[in-house]
This record gives sequence, structure tokens and C-alpha cells, in this order.
Amino acid sequence: RAILEDLGRRWAVDDRRIFLTGFSQGGIAAQGWACALQDVIAATAPLHGAAANGFTCGPTAGVSILDVWGATDVAINRWEAPSLDGLIYDGADEAAAVWAEAQGCAAQARPYATVSDGKQGWSCVEHADCATGATVAQCRWNGTHLWGRDPWNGDFMWDAVWAFFEAHPKP
Repeated sequence: RAILEDLGRRWAVDDRRIFLTGFSQGGIAAQGWACALQDVIAATAPLHGAAANGFTCGPTAGVSILDVWGATDVAINRWEAPSLDGLIYDGADEAAAVWAEAQGCAAQARPYATVSDGKQGWSCVEHADCATGATVAQCRWNGTHLWGRDPWNGDFMWDAVWAFFEAHPKP
């Protein structure tokens, strides 16, 4: 909160557009801080990062999430078996279910369109109709524990995250 307050004193900040993202452990932090600061965070996009098994926090205030996973990521994306660091992490489906339940969204996921659909197998689903007005979505792509970009599709992971943030100010 102190960092956000300091930034607000130094620059013009749109309070409805405060977003968090991070990769790997940065994704873990982004998801956790979005829950802890749910009164001010509009949306988060954890990239290849999830809470340790059983520690996913679901915000009850309107905080949108675009949770990104690599389908072949064994560094962090191993559900029910230890990852390379020895921890067991909540899977994408489990994290989405926790967020969806906390925000009063539909239990069943349905397809969710993004600007990166089809690039390196990129596809997404969402838990729709959230009572908080937020969007709970998760995307997978045919990648390992790497940033989603290639010479043919450019920086497709960031393209999807940026478009998501643009479309999801604080409800």
C-alpha cells in the first residue's frame, strides 16, 4: 500500500487501472498480492506461477485474473507431484475454481476468446457471470517454463495480458 501511495503522489494514477503481473515466482507474488490488495487491484495476470498447494487465496472483491500456464511446464505446473523446486503447487483448474467460488462465478468453465488464440496452441477458458463483475480466466499454451513468444507470433503472451488489462478496470 505504501508503494501505491508513493506512486500516487509522484504520478497521475488511474485508481481503476492498477494491475499486477509476474512470471514464475513473480506470478505467485502477483496472485497473492492481488488477493491481499483486492480493494485496489483491478486485475492480475500470474504467468507460470501459482500458490503452494492449498494456499490459493480467492478475493471476494472484484479482481479479474488471467492465469497463464505452459502445458508442458514441469518447473511449476505439476499438480499432485513435486515440481523441480520440491513444492506441490495448486493447478490452474484449482486456482480458477477458488477464485470463481470467492467471486460468485459460474462453476463450469467455458471458452474465452483472446487476441492470442491458436498461437502456439494458446487457448483460454473463463468462469463467467461473476457476481463481483470480475473475469476469472485461465489460458494454456504449448510451452514449458518460458515466456510465450516466437518469431512467427511475436510476444503473444504479453499481447493477451495487455488486452486483458485494458478490458478489465476495477468494477
